[in-house]
Amino acid sequence: HPATLLATAMDLRPGERALVLDAGEGLVALHAARRGASVIGVEAGAAARLGLKRSFLLAGFGEPPLHADVADVEGPFDAVLWAPAFLDAGLPQRLPEVLAQAASLLGRGGRILLPFPDLDAAWLGPALTTAGLRWAVLRYERHHLVGPVRLYRAWWGRSGEAPGEVEGGEGLRGAGWVLKDR
Repeated sequence: HPATLLATAMDLRPGERALVLDAGEGLVALHAARRGASVIGVEAGAAARLGLKRSFLLAGFGEPPLHADVADVEGPFDAVLWAPAFLDAGLPQRLPEVLAQAASLLGRGGRILLPFPDLDAAWLGPALTTAGLRWAVLRYERHHLVGPVRLYRAWWGRSGEAPGEVEGGEGLRGAGWVLKDR
């Protein structure tokens, strides 16, 4: 499942606050909690919220804070994690609103992480840019159902930085590069 790409490649550190949108039964939220993040889940479906609650209790993390609507959540967050349902016909219309809400909840140095299929990526980049975010691709995988999927990272740029895709060779905010002699 493409959510596994997000779950296995997220860059969370212990103590960070993470908001998981469309949390489902908790795959991404559990991986975030295992990395030591403080997790808050948002899931509209009552059955999925119950599944997420059960997953957290069985894994020994206690009862997670859950909300049915992102409007009930207060930021700031270090990371907003979202594995959208790719086959949702309403995703193109819903995407700009969700990205704007997620971006408004980011704290200083915060980031949005989301996997997205190449098939629909033509409208993801403009939506991220319209939301005022800088963004880059972190990882690539092929999936049987939707084809190639990339993991995107989006963040607020520093003052004076234009929103849009980070060009090759430009460092990602928060990334440290170390060169070693061999």
